Amino acid sequence: MESPKIIERLLAISFDPKRGGFEVESKSTVGVDICLVKPPIKYAPEVKTTSSSEVLLQEKDIVGLAQKYKKDGYTPCVVALRIDLPENWVVARASRLDVGTYQMARLALDSIADLEATAQFYFEDAVLEFTSDILNPKTGTPL
Repeated sequence: MESPKIIERLLAISFDPKRGGFEVESKSTVGVDICLVKPPIKYAPEVKTTSSSEVLLQEKDIVGLAQKYKKDGYTPCVVALRIDLPENWVVARASRLDVGTYQMARLALDSIADLEATAQFYFEDAVLEFTSDILNPKTGTPL
């Protein structure tokens, strides 16, 4: 499993009922990576990792987020993590975003503060808890 998918899984764990208090469904469908529900709140984040200060939203991302909003009423959002600064999460509303490259500072203007704080607070704990499983998986493949 590639590094961005591992990060995505650990992020999903960060929001689970034991940590962030959300019911979590990790997706492998186009446009929606994770579904988070804590009634009446529903979020559909697209997770992006980067080694720079910007992330690319592709058409498949925007279309998938819009469909999840229209079909199920989820708030579309983007979760961006700069890999070299893991404490630097940005969780932003995506309803006004279109296909293109966005600076993390621009995304931060539409941040969802409570989700951002949850990601920052619980992600490190999830990493510490699952490091041995990631580095030494019982099945021969990470997570």
